[in-house]
Amino acid sequence: MKKKSIKYIGGDFCELDHANFLLGSHINSQSDFYFPKQIKNKKRNYFETGSDAFAAILASLKKNSIHLWIPENFCMESLNRVSYKLKPLSLIVKKYSNLDVLKNSIGESDVILFVHFNGYQNLQIQQLNLIAKKKGAIVIEDFVQAPLDINKFQGDFAFNSFRKFLFLELSVAYLDNVGISKREMKTTYFNLKKEAGYFKELYYKNRDEVAEAKYLSLYKEAEESLNKIDEIIIAQDCEMKILNSLNLDAIKQKRIENFNYLKEKIDKVSQLTLIEGEYMYGMVKAKCRNELRNYCFNSGVFPAIHWLDAHSKESEILLSFHIDQRYDFEDMDRLNAVIKKFYLGN
Repeated sequence: MKKKSIKYIGGDFCELDHANFLLGSHINSQSDFYFPKQIKNKKRNYFETGSDAFAAILASLKKNSIHLWIPENFCMESLNRVSYKLKPLSLIVKKYSNLDVLKNSIGESDVILFVHFNGYQNLQIQQLNLIAKKKGAIVIEDFVQAPLDINKFQGDFAFNSFRKFLFLELSVAYLDNVGISKREMKTTYFNLKKEAGYFKELYYKNRDEVAEAKYLSLYKEAEESLNKIDEIIIAQDCEMKILNSLNLDAIKQKRIENFNYLKEKIDKVSQLTLIEGEYMYGMVKAKCRNELRNYCFNSGVFPAIHWLDAHSKESEILLSFHIDQRYDFEDMDRLNAVIKKFYLGN
């Protein structure tokens, strides 16, 4: 059954979302600029997910147990997936709220995960590296929310992920890759995600409610299947070929333009505080966050909540609006109108 056509803002990607961002056959790939083959003494590796990449980095340390420090606002489900891939290696996990906590608490050979939160955090990572070097600790940089900035990493290891950035089951990591147990296979997750993308394309084309229900069900099933993968999975060749075919410069620029445009609008809404960013999300601290999110969902806008299972103060008030390459200024205007109508009633 066809439903009334409305362009959703948010949700997962599908292959059609790449259509306007393909390089011509005569243009060189931009991948090696954003993801050089080697940075410092670490080599580029491709994995299926960020959890695979993170697990591979931890496995490369060749330890039986690891004291791991993570930000207090970090996805625990992702960490459980990493831990499941590393059995019987033991992760002893502690949380930090700021760099001062680390300065006073970390020990030699501790591992610190630093998250580039909604964009590249140059000053903070410089400060952390100074602390880590004095203590003899190891720094892993998480670029999941700044995937095109991984070439700037300053710590010991780094990884990103494209799952929330493109229709790609791909993660780039920089590590010592000698002797890591990893496997190339088409996982249940990979197959479900691609099938979901197919049905989402059908929905795009004819707004069929059956196709919509199918792709939503498959995306959910794919996400749940990630919790059952107990191996480190490397990326499929087909995903790397797609990455090499994309105009990453144009994708980044489109996102930056949308972010800046939405910023001008949101700055006028007193109930919202925009988090510093560049091209990942229009992330805000929101009054009545859950009520706003529900209102947006009923209006065809699907903002994300990140790391709710962290149970941190930040995870209770943050909301992430999609400003990616699927959208233009008209979409940002509609998004702003939904927000204003919720808070101001007009």
